Amino acid sequence: MKILVLPKYHAEGSSSRYRYYNYFKWFRNDGHFIESKPLLYEGYVSDLYNGKNKVKRHFFLVFGILNRILYILFNKKKFDVIIIEKELVTFMPFFIEKILLKGSKIILDYDDNINARYQVGIAKYFLSRKILKLAKIANSITIGNNWYRDFYNGIDQNKIHYLPTVIDRDLYSQYKTEFMKEEFMTIVWVGSISTVKYLKKIDDVLVKLQTEFNFKLKVIGAKVDLNCNAYFVDWDAETEILELKKSDIGVMPLEDTDWEKGKCGFKLIQYLASGLPVVASNSPANIEIVFPNCGYIANNEKEWYDYLSILLSSAMLRRAYGISGKDRIFNYYSYQVWFSKFLDVIKLVDGTK
Repeated sequence: MKILVLPKYHAEGSSSRYRYYNYFKWFRNDGHFIESKPLLYEGYVSDLYNGKNKVKRHFFLVFGILNRILYILFNKKKFDVIIIEKELVTFMPFFIEKILLKGSKIILDYDDNINARYQVGIAKYFLSRKILKLAKIANSITIGNNWYRDFYNGIDQNKIHYLPTVIDRDLYSQYKTEFMKEEFMTIVWVGSISTVKYLKKIDDVLVKLQTEFNFKLKVIGAKVDLNCNAYFVDWDAETEILELKKSDIGVMPLEDTDWEKGKCGFKLIQYLASGLPVVASNSPANIEIVFPNCGYIANNEKEWYDYLSILLSSAMLRRAYGISGKDRIFNYYSYQVWFSKFLDVIKLVDGTK
């Protein structure tokens, strides 16, 4: 098969990297031709998060939109299936995307609830039903979180397929989890400038816990003002797994809005694959991922305090939960498991299955 992937970012964008680029070697090894045409330029994510090159970002966004439109018009017939990350262009009206995609077999992929941005401000008057309309013309929809099934209630459920964001278990197996190596324990969070705000939700809890337990908060990938004792580590693809494995507990706090309900819990998958027990906010994807023998779901500030206290109090429990969680991720949330399922979805759309 010839497959075209239209992601938003180059491989530096985590969602595009984990949901598409990391699969490419599997597709190519299976004999398929796969090509990607990201919307934004390489280096965009770095420029965005560092607040740099605003003029350049806007100029190349316009260039990227025009380039995508022209590429689709002149090349779409060369491919058997087109996979689109969420939508062709943010804020582009549905009818334009429909015209551009006419005659193509398409798969829409969602790991964020982008529909939420079209329900506020002026966008709600023009684009409130864009995502649902796109879903109706798509041949298939892949979702990183089963919560989306309720959102697509009026869509044929047979064309909706669960596709979690996963890890390469061979890569994680290269590193040994370190237990109790430091003089202090480490609670870890990994993310970006757009999600680090969620740590504020548990800051007071961590401050209180630090009067009772000897630990620090390690924040990977972004910086934020916190009252608790925290230190910050730049994200690096070469060291991310090692930094996680040198920690003791992984956390994923979230707010309770429709945007967060669309999150796919990938932080938890990374923590668990690293052999860490976890505590996470109550959200649809988190509930799917966190089983009782690998961590806890916290519904409020008291539960955050109680569950973190339990894990901080017992190295044996942390280790047992870490081993159990790692086994669960390796056996279910890995490319080794999901490549064949992803390929089956594409074959269904292509008509070769």
